[in-house]
Amino acid sequence: MSLSGEHDTKAKSPIKQERPASPVPSCVSMKSDQSMHHPIVFREGDFSTEQRNQQERSESEMLSGQSSQSHQTDLAS
Repeated sequence: MSLSGEHDTKAKSPIKQERPASPVPSCVSMKSDQSMHHPIVFREGDFSTEQRNQQERSESEMLSGQSSQSHQTDLAS
């Protein structure tokens, strides 16, 4: 209140300050190079289609052999 009996609105109202502009992202990573994974190393040379098919067949045979072995183990117990 002021001396004249009127309310002093400036003292009670919150002070409005303009907010500074947000900083522009710099797109700089904070991670170190040590946190990166090693790059993938691809084999040199091309595989022929036959070599690729043979490799896929041997991998699938190994997987099917493992599943049948585990199935036989389950039946035995």
